Amino acid sequence: MIVGHEKMAQIFHDRPITFKAQTIETGAEWELYNGIGSIRWASPEITFSEKLEIHWDANPMILEYHPGSANGAIWVTLPVEKVIFLGDAVVPNAPPFLASADIPLWKEALGELSTPAFRNYTLISGRGGLITIEQVKEQIRFLDKVEHQLERLNEKKDADELERSIAHLLKSFEFPAEKLAHYSLRLRYGLQHYITHHAHPTQEVPEE
Repeated sequence: MIVGHEKMAQIFHDRPITFKAQTIETGAEWELYNGIGSIRWASPEITFSEKLEIHWDANPMILEYHPGSANGAIWVTLPVEKVIFLGDAVVPNAPPFLASADIPLWKEALGELSTPAFRNYTLISGRGGLITIEQVKEQIRFLDKVEHQLERLNEKKDADELERSIAHLLKSFEFPAEKLAHYSLRLRYGLQHYITHHAHPTQEVPEE
């Protein structure tokens, strides 16, 4: 049985029944792989708005809505074991997907991880495995840089400034040279759509 946030369910509801590769490249991770055919979406059968507790033995599993990195983003916490799965809230060593993000909410959510409530927790990123609180702080610092570049782009609104912003943001990471074009595409698409999405909040953008 599949569980997800209600916004995730809406995303699947608005899509065709089967997945087909988009003609527009977004810099999403799956675009690096060839041969992806038609896949049927598996929509969630149970949804929730803020928090859901699952009890199948003595120790509960808690699913909580933490918007910021994407629509419908959730964290999964095992409070007894002191483990928390963060999804795409922290993406080590690579630029995150920004097109459907809300950066102030994202930073607010990450700030919670430095509070006493999460002391001694094991943090697990959806794309990076085990991470440290310092990597959480690095993600916040990167989002600060993104906000600064978005301010510059809103002021100047030209293609050259966009490319300068992308080059500046990529300096935050160390990655293989062959990933440069792909990560540049991810940031270009993300920054452009972030600006459009927040200028026109009702406009939908693809999820990675």
